[in-house]
Amino acid sequence: MEISKKVLEGLETCANSSYFSDQAFKDLCEITFGVVLKDKVESDIEGMKSLAVISDKSILKQAYASLITFIAECARVDASSATVNSMLEDCKFTPERTNCFTDIYFRRKQQIRQLLGGLSFRLPHIVDTEWRMDYVIKSNSLEKINAINYTINFKVEDQNENTNDVQFCCSVEELQDLVWKLKEAAKAVERFS
Repeated sequence: MEISKKVLEGLETCANSSYFSDQAFKDLCEITFGVVLKDKVESDIEGMKSLAVISDKSILKQAYASLITFIAECARVDASSATVNSMLEDCKFTPERTNCFTDIYFRRKQQIRQLLGGLSFRLPHIVDTEWRMDYVIKSNSLEKINAINYTINFKVEDQNENTNDVQFCCSVEELQDLVWKLKEAAKAVERFS
């Protein structure tokens, strides 16, 4: 798991009982997990009596942001109980606070992973191709052209499974360049997989 130094500092702030009482920490964890799962909103933090006594709001913001980042990273890598416990112990969490966090985390872990899985984006991908070759004899400005142009139509599907057309015209040289670049990209993908 890769956690930045700032996040680790924020987690150490959560562990510090001079900033957060045990009840305040528990409430912060509940609200943070609720916000991640969209059950609660950030403004609920201000409504909690145990958190309202914290005079330095920057400490509260740092702790909140660090918890959200830590929750997301743990869920992203599907961290085991030992890994989570080890990270929290490194941040000077007491066993009670570690248990408080891990109880909530492992109870809601699958929901968080499902939510994270739905957050990804997918670039449009080509589902069909049509092409046409045109022989241009002359134009309005030139008497004689005698050139071949290709009209390419890609049908692309976006993440919502909507189909759109992407159409362009190109010369023989431009089409050869496109084919060469596509072959080069396919070779690069083969090398990485």
